[in-house]
Amino acid sequence: MKIKMNKMYVVNNGYPSSDNGQYCAYIESIYTALLEAKTGYEIELLVMKMSGNGLKSYKILKYIGYYFKLFVYNFKFRKEDIIYIHNYPHSFIPLLPTLLLGRNIIIHWHGDDVYPIGKLAVFLCKVSYFFLGSKVRHIAPSRYFSRCVEELLGITPGSVHISPSGGVDVDVFRPTQKNFVNKQKPFKIGYASHMSKAKGFDVFESFISKISSLNYFETEVEFHIINYGSDKEYYLNRLKLFSNIVIHKRMPKEEMPGFFNGIDMLIMPTIRQGESLGLVVLEAMACDIPILSTSLYAMPEFVVPGISGELFDPQDLEQGLMKLWKIFDNYDSYKPRDLIETNYSKSNVVDDYKKYFS
Repeated sequence: MKIKMNKMYVVNNGYPSSDNGQYCAYIESIYTALLEAKTGYEIELLVMKMSGNGLKSYKILKYIGYYFKLFVYNFKFRKEDIIYIHNYPHSFIPLLPTLLLGRNIIIHWHGDDVYPIGKLAVFLCKVSYFFLGSKVRHIAPSRYFSRCVEELLGITPGSVHISPSGGVDVDVFRPTQKNFVNKQKPFKIGYASHMSKAKGFDVFESFISKISSLNYFETEVEFHIINYGSDKEYYLNRLKLFSNIVIHKRMPKEEMPGFFNGIDMLIMPTIRQGESLGLVVLEAMACDIPILSTSLYAMPEFVVPGISGELFDPQDLEQGLMKLWKIFDNYDSYKPRDLIETNYSKSNVVDDYKKYFS
């Protein structure tokens, strides 16, 4: 007689699709890590896939279908199953019967679910927190964000498990050649987050302006940017003032190692309080690319001065320029990949999942 396997349902209001490969890519990373961990649970995705269609009516229809599917699954969940929810405030309404029954629920917090943006998101977050029972387990991507969750929910310090969103596949994200500063060629500075004020693109633009106008380095400098983000048209129009900008089309995750290996440094100028990890930074580091980042939120946990990059105060552009020059002038001394292999690789996450779900 075949024994029915317990299930783990991975719930999220987003997942990468063929034409929107970067959308919620961390959920795909978590899913594959769970599969490799062989936790003893059959893993099933309950997710909403979105195309690049930005129409409001399209998004509403997708949510209706997603909510209906989740509501139906309330009657399929068994008490032995795990419901592993991501971006919880956007999925809790159809799951209220399961929440009220006190099922085996894990919430993985990611950013906007603690620091929401917009009136509707703020409302959903405030209401959703009321339905979190004392038996719910919690996961956060970083030490910084675990403290945020503990403070928000008033739970015991140290009770939030830390798992870096699937980690980085170091066999995929790896250096294809040893980068070094060649003053006969352009020094290439990259930006790989979405173009928005919260992600610090205004700070990045200030770097472009300052470096371009002062001829700051002893060599030519290029800025490589991915055409991505709700404010991209606004910023792309402003960037027309500069001749040393290279715009890359938005690309799926599997093509990102090529982008990272084509630059010499990545700047992460985020000022977003909900920056719970910064997976794009970890992926660049896995390609042995040093990072210049703001000294905020989760960033200091892995951007270690003199080892994986440098940190700066986003209010102090001159300090940022000095740190940028420090990386340029001491380029060969940075070993960012070593830190990823030790603490943030996919294999680390797989091993952690084995222990956590055993």
